[in-house]
Amino acid sequence: MVAEPAPDEKISNTRQTFAHAPYRGVTALMTGSRPLLLLLLLVLQGMNCSASEMTATAEPNPSPEAGGVNAQSLVTIGKQARNRAGIRTLLLQPADYLPETSAYGEVLDIQPLLELRSRYFSALSEQRIAQAALQLSAQNLKRLRSLFQAKAAAQKNYLQQKMQWQTDQARVDAASHQLDSIEQTLLLHWGETLASHVMDPDSKLFRDLAGLRRRLLLITLTTNQTVPANLSRISISPTGKRRHAMPADYLAASPRSNSLLQGNSYFILCDNPALQTNMHITAWITSPGPPLTGVIIPASALIRHLGQTYVYLQLGDGTFARRAIPRLMNLGRGYFIPSGIGAGEQLVIAGAQLLLSEEFRGQIPDEDDD
Repeated sequence: MVAEPAPDEKISNTRQTFAHAPYRGVTALMTGSRPLLLLLLLVLQGMNCSASEMTATAEPNPSPEAGGVNAQSLVTIGKQARNRAGIRTLLLQPADYLPETSAYGEVLDIQPLLELRSRYFSALSEQRIAQAALQLSAQNLKRLRSLFQAKAAAQKNYLQQKMQWQTDQARVDAASHQLDSIEQTLLLHWGETLASHVMDPDSKLFRDLAGLRRRLLLITLTTNQTVPANLSRISISPTGKRRHAMPADYLAASPRSNSLLQGNSYFILCDNPALQTNMHITAWITSPGPPLTGVIIPASALIRHLGQTYVYLQLGDGTFARRAIPRLMNLGRGYFIPSGIGAGEQLVIAGAQLLLSEEFRGQIPDEDDD
């Protein structure tokens, strides 16, 4: 009968058993399962190759002439890994861009203008008729006054003619007030430029508007924005897509504004008959001056990280750098970048998100690192 070992002895034996167990397993594997051992070695070698193909490296800060790439921003990927990830690049070409300001608006219904024009010319006719009657009454009153003073006409006839003259004067005054009221309404709601065309019987612009050969639009900018003094070009689109925009002409500033945008409003004209009343449009106002020089990139090249926009550039065979984009302008067909990257650089247009993930994965220390 064997005596039960002491507690310290049991623990020591257990540790010894676990300490030698792996060696016994490896020994058995080497002696009895050589094909299995060979397979294990091949798997481990493949994992090491994959890890060596795709690694993120921390490089010292290059000089500003080298592009200003920050530390911890380089990613090195082998050719096979690039092919599997579908990474594609584009050689950037120089491009010019005229800055634009976007605005929103609608196609106006000109029925109120037609009504005001009709009322204006009707009141103008009434005024002219009243003025002609007043002129005749004034002549008759002058004649009867002379006859009455010479006691060649009765006082009754003189007083009747004086009353007629006063009536005609009141009609002239009423017609004049009506014309002033219509003119003030035009100025208040439509501005001086449109008011002058409404009150001009020979205005070609108003005939084109009434015949729907031209459409009147009202656009509103956002707060604190104004139309440039030397406005060169306006483009509009009912679909909101810049590439489908059509040309428009600036007419005048508007005295009214959009209650939602609270910005300056302007009247513009468009010759496209496809525009319908009350149709909402987007407008792009081109700023005067020389164009900006930069590059145009597709939206697929952009990535967002911590509220900042970045792109990846290929610096060499398998080496990629993340570059911040401080400013970009949406063109509809892509983004114009005036600074940060330039022509002649290789831009990653597919697989940028994978590069970002791999860059930060490479910065995580291994569990075996001290």
